[in-house]
Amino acid sequence: MKRSRFVRAIIFDFDGVLVVSERLHYQAFAQALEELGGRLSWEEYEAEFIGVPDKVTAERSLVKNRLDATDEMVKRLLSRKTEIFDASLPDGVTPAQDLTTVIRTLADSYTLAIASGAFRHQIIPVLEHHGIRDAFVAIIGQDDVRRGKPDPEPYLLAWKQIRDAVKEEVAPQQCLVVEDALPGLEAARAAGMLSVAIATYYSASSFPQGQIVLSCLKDLLSDEVWDRIDTAIARGRL
Repeated sequence: MKRSRFVRAIIFDFDGVLVVSERLHYQAFAQALEELGGRLSWEEYEAEFIGVPDKVTAERSLVKNRLDATDEMVKRLLSRKTEIFDASLPDGVTPAQDLTTVIRTLADSYTLAIASGAFRHQIIPVLEHHGIRDAFVAIIGQDDVRRGKPDPEPYLLAWKQIRDAVKEEVAPQQCLVVEDALPGLEAARAAGMLSVAIATYYSASSFPQGQIVLSCLKDLLSDEVWDRIDTAIARGRL
């Protein structure tokens, strides 16, 4: 695999990038909301809530169902959703194709981190299950930040922890973000970072013009993909 001339670190989103688990998140939200007297369709979830922090999803779904969106009700919905989802961990979460091989190969050339809207306790067991927990120098979950994506805070915190881990200066512009949703790409831009998208749930045409879009995580092992990334960086287009 060819190494980038510009990228020193890669920061991954989790759901939709390293694993395919949005359906599980949706099913957990739908069940928890139904228990409170509401409804949530996959079409609504897919259009509005992929890549959005759980708290925002809870608040908006309660409002859409004309249920009280009080702090207590939001906490109740989030707690039940998390309980349902956690019951599927780690075996019920589908890994990206060749996840272990991809991560081990990339870790030989780049410093790796995760910045996700999932909780840390939902991320780490999956990584351990696939034997790749040690490949990441930083794992940022929604319990580590005050503001989730599209705010840049998750990616900026991951960047700071990368600098601490490697004990040398790494600029945000030397970090490549791998995302699958628009809020995450917006967060990466706001953090001053490069990004590529993976068309897990959305078609390539759903992403902004000029965005490099991959079909799957395994594409990051392609020399051609890294040539495209380096060319885009050199031309100031990434």
